[in-house]
Amino acid sequence: MEDQEKSKVVIKFVDDQPKENVGSLLKLFSSPYFTIDMALTYLYKKRKEQGVHDFLVNKLYTYKDYEIEFYIPQLW
Repeated sequence: MEDQEKSKVVIKFVDDQPKENVGSLLKLFSSPYFTIDMALTYLYKKRKEQGVHDFLVNKLYTYKDYEIEFYIPQLW
């Protein structure tokens, strides 16, 4: 019986591990400390992740025009 227990091998694949905790990102994005600067930075960093991209674009729509006016050239 001991020989069978010793022969068991556990294989972990790197792909099975989450790249990051998405819940933490959602908490950050919903935080009152989350700024437009941070939104644009994450919009660039996460541009290939469709759900994060959509959330951040929608978040930018919640800001007033005068708050985001300065950053519009950076979005082109």
